[in-house]
Amino acid sequence: MDLASRPAPWLLLLGAPLALAAAAPSDGRIVAQPLRPGATVQVSASSDMAIRVDVRLGGRKVKELEFPGHLSLTCAASVASADEGGCTAGRLVFGRAREVELDSFGGKATPRTPDYSGATYDVARADSGFSMKGARGRLSPREAEVATALADATLGLPPLGALLDGRAFRKGERIEVPVEVGRKVLGFLFSDAELESLTLGFDGERREAGAEATAFEATATLNANGGDPSLRVVIKVAGDILVAKSTGLVLAVRMAGPVTMAGAIEDDGRKLDLSGNGTWKVAYTAKPQ
Repeated sequence: MDLASRPAPWLLLLGAPLALAAAAPSDGRIVAQPLRPGATVQVSASSDMAIRVDVRLGGRKVKELEFPGHLSLTCAASVASADEGGCTAGRLVFGRAREVELDSFGGKATPRTPDYSGATYDVARADSGFSMKGARGRLSPREAEVATALADATLGLPPLGALLDGRAFRKGERIEVPVEVGRKVLGFLFSDAELESLTLGFDGERREAGAEATAFEATATLNANGGDPSLRVVIKVAGDILVAKSTGLVLAVRMAGPVTMAGAIEDDGRKLDLSGNGTWKVAYTAKPQ
């Protein structure tokens, strides 16, 4: 018998766990499914923008403007009843919320308490998405925007999770997210900005909010010109998006990057050229309980 040709016993022992590990690769596979009755998700979100703009007349700088923006909120989303299609009735309970925005172009930054701050909404599944009912009756546009975004993200079939459901990912693989899905992930965090693109790159698996998650490196481009074709306000952010493997729920969004502004406006018959730059940073966490 040729003993030299046989592996030592300790090598065989080392090889066993390696073989087991190779048989179960971390491919980030996600199973998208809505939350069941009794489930609660604690959400925290913030968004901060700061832009400094130079105003020029005939090439001469005549003014410098500051454009700040801020959003912070917490919310508990709970499922009261569900069927095979997901949540049929639930509730959103907002904690204290705060927003800061300009009262006019070049005006004063005004902190305010939004309508949804401290409010509770009964949520019911509708033909498309969810309907909301609050104590004050009809919801304001901003109230409806934020409440609907959080209901879609937490109580329904998670939009991003549904897109990625069942896929096995390769390290570094790029996924171009359809704009309509990307808006549901990032929309309310970038107030008054239109998403142009969202790209994900598979970055392995990790734990987030007590759950196994698939991690993605994320880059996004948005336009915030407010519908004015004479302005170009471009937001380019990058960071991480983490998705729960067992539900498809987005557990975390952490993104930041530069904002650039260029264009012109008319003021008392004068053409004023604008150029500016700044930053925008967003953070979102969802913790299932």
